[in-house]
Amino acid sequence: MILYLIRHGKTVDFDEKGRPLGDKGRYVSQEGLEELRESFESLKEEIQGEECRIFTSPYYRTRQTAKVLQEVLGLPVEVKTFKEVTQAFYLKECLDEVREKIVCVISHEPYISQMIWDLTKRNERVPMGSIHKIEIDQ
Repeated sequence: MILYLIRHGKTVDFDEKGRPLGDKGRYVSQEGLEELRESFESLKEEIQGEECRIFTSPYYRTRQTAKVLQEVLGLPVEVKTFKEVTQAFYLKECLDEVREKIVCVISHEPYISQMIWDLTKRNERVPMGSIHKIEIDQ
């Protein structure tokens, strides 16, 4: 299995009056959406023609990111949203239930860096919009 751990795109953190949106209210900025489209083009060739599944947290910014990925791939991709994707220790349960060759998990920090550590024992910097590829033997 090939696992892509993806952090949501760059967010808008304040409303038009300068008030903080709060963690659940943040969304991907227009700049962030454009950067995601460019980044996901690189995945298009790798994923094209393969069965793929996307897991996201329920937050709007991760669902926005999943929608951009789905549009770029141009494939009928199942997107499963549930709160457990925000927690690193639920990753194994997510992966155990899938049979697809490619899985994309779109989540947040510090969860993605924890997932990377759990799977590879590598410390990785995980900026917004980043993609981290891990090959997993099943």
